[in-house]
Amino acid sequence: RDSTSTIGQKGIRMIGTAPVTSQTQRDLDFAVRDAKARIGQLFISEVKSRTTDWSLSLQGGNRDGERQVLNQNIEVRTQMKVEDVKVEISYRDKETRTQYVAVTVNRKAWSSKIQKRITSKLGDLAEALSSAKVHRDKRQGLAAYTKLQEGYAMGASIQSDIIVIDLLEPKLGLGGKLATLKNELDNVNRSLRESFSFQLKIKSRAPAIGADFNAKLEEFLNGYGFSLGAQKTPNVILITAEIQQKFVTKENVGNRVEFVHAAQGKLRVTDADGSEVRSLSISLPKSSYTERGPNRKAAARKALELAGDSLSSKFRSQFRKTFQPVAD
Repeated sequence: RDSTSTIGQKGIRMIGTAPVTSQTQRDLDFAVRDAKARIGQLFISEVKSRTTDWSLSLQGGNRDGERQVLNQNIEVRTQMKVEDVKVEISYRDKETRTQYVAVTVNRKAWSSKIQKRITSKLGDLAEALSSAKVHRDKRQGLAAYTKLQEGYAMGASIQSDIIVIDLLEPKLGLGGKLATLKNELDNVNRSLRESFSFQLKIKSRAPAIGADFNAKLEEFLNGYGFSLGAQKTPNVILITAEIQQKFVTKENVGNRVEFVHAAQGKLRVTDADGSEVRSLSISLPKSSYTERGPNRKAAARKALELAGDSLSSKFRSQFRKTFQPVAD
């Protein structure tokens, strides 16, 4: 069994086993699968130990929940696919009822396939990085953020391949190329946080509801590394929200009259260059969100609260869909 420290210079060989059944080919396939899994274990510890924190780089935070998600992503990424395996010897031991196989990996062929995948992805990553810079310089912060996220996702997706190729063919230096691109992504990420911030303009008859809406959005955007209102930056992404309500009707319910009020509202996001971010535009459908009660003022107040909560919830949902966390 080879160690990862010398795997680049040596052939990769492994014994695999499987219980004997009446299906010979099936037993052979399972034994080969076992051998490939054992080969994968040679690399998995190295992949885990060398994996870089891509998702937290994008999120701009370091909370326990994010760390847990990252660890789960590492577990997924390290389910390696070992390629170009050849069965050299197979032996079916009827006495112990065990199928044995001895396999070897064509290291050069496997390396070539991995290198081809990496080269393509590195090109795509570099293109996403370049596009993020262009959007940033045009004062299109959210468009830059989208491309930045694409770059981080690409880097995360090829990281295990990079680590494996660095073990198989260390002279290629592909790990260094990825590290350089990640450093550039981090620099753009940092510049977006420093030069772009959100500001919120709220139109509402209830200041307390507007303040609660502001607090919810501020906490949410802070989780993505953006500030809302407090920080002065050269570029401002404007969120304009209208939180309203409208009397719909009154109904007789039993022995009392209930007043029905509809929550109404809309939200518009404008990037620093003045362009509307349509994926984040929201308009509550008329009369679909309602509150009722025997007191007209109380029903109207509840409808306003519902409008604020609905706009806040829909904005967070659409923002997450547009800027999904890095995952594989």
